Amino acid sequence: MMTWRALNFFPADFRGKALPTEGSQVAVSVAYLQSGKFVDLSNLLIRWYVDGTFVTRGTGLTEYVFKTTKQNGEMHVVRVSIEFAGGGRYESSVVVPVNDRRLVLRGVGPQALAPDTDTTVEAFPYFFNVISLADLTFFWTVNGARTAGVNGNAITITIPHANATAGGALDVSVVAQGKRDLIEYGTGKTSGRIAQ
Repeated sequence: MMTWRALNFFPADFRGKALPTEGSQVAVSVAYLQSGKFVDLSNLLIRWYVDGTFVTRGTGLTEYVFKTTKQNGEMHVVRVSIEFAGGGRYESSVVVPVNDRRLVLRGVGPQALAPDTDTTVEAFPYFFNVISLADLTFFWTVNGARTAGVNGNAITITIPHANATAGGALDVSVVAQGKRDLIEYGTGKTSGRIAQ
């Protein structure tokens, strides 16, 4: 059996499977079951292939890490070949889908916002190829205007309602961009309405 995991950033409380994006490191592992028990592969020659191309081999090499080169919506096919003593061979493959980075915003929703309070919106980045939030810069826009003073590592923004009109829209968007790799970016947006 083969499994894979993307080695990228996601919020600590995320319970799903981390998805690889373009440029992600992905670890692919193999295990072999026979009669309900795991077979010791430490002395067997294992070969790895990515998209039909041989990439490496080694004795007991049960995990291979590669960097995705495909874009959102495309996939890599990783194949493994295990050579058993006596000439037997086991081959298997797994598909690794490449996805897009995501920014989820919390703080504005379908409920009407009180006109005499402030709203705090927080950005939650998923599947960026960074080590921590400190590797990202956030750029916020409120109702189409870049908000001054919130660039840098501000993952939250507080929006005063004092100047908002009752019944007016509150559209918030953010761009997160990598500090070391400017192509490492994602966007998120949310909308709300000030109560009348």
